[in-house]
Amino acid sequence: MNLRRVFNRRVCSIYACLVSFAIAAVFSTALVSSCMASDDAELSIQYKAQLKGLWYGELKDSVRAQSLLLTPGVFTPATMHQLNMRVSDDAMSMAEVLFANGYLDAAITPYVETNIIPVHVTFRAQKGERYTISTFTAVYTNIAEKVPQPQGERLLKTGSPAVVSAVEEAEAELLRFLQERGFPYPKKICRTVTRDRTDKTVAVVCTIDPGRKAVLGEATVQG
Repeated sequence: MNLRRVFNRRVCSIYACLVSFAIAAVFSTALVSSCMASDDAELSIQYKAQLKGLWYGELKDSVRAQSLLLTPGVFTPATMHQLNMRVSDDAMSMAEVLFANGYLDAAITPYVETNIIPVHVTFRAQKGERYTISTFTAVYTNIAEKVPQPQGERLLKTGSPAVVSAVEEAEAELLRFLQERGFPYPKKICRTVTRDRTDKTVAVVCTIDPGRKAVLGEATVQG
């Protein structure tokens, strides 16, 4: 590699990881998007952006959709500072998609090459191993009477991917479970997630205020 190019390369390494231990990275052919900011080079920065490290598919499409730089014609930076700020924001937004899909060791690392025209922006994804659910537990607070406890397997199966949408659905199912058993106004207080970096699992605890149990009053039949 040309040494001048190495020393001229400006590396903008911004990533948002929940943990620092990533054990796998998947690389594939880059999907390149050419984005011209404007025909007037004096008023805008010309750039090309690409995403590497993810196989083609729904996950890559979802990650890519979070980046303005990877969407042609959407973002027009007037200065390098604006471009660098957008690079940082896009890297964070794309990493959050990987986190939400259970890749808690994921990182999106951007590289910006300013010594060529147009400027080259490369986002390199390292998703690591996908975490799974070890347990899902409901904990009740402000308990004034006995509250039924559902089986955790009914809500979220052990070994299922640690996907945020699945956890949210399990929490909604927990509230429905209580409503069906005479607690009309349960409320979720908080969610606690404990991560096991060795086993790549998470234990989820959902704290619920079940509220007061509804009691059917005396029934009167007339006629």
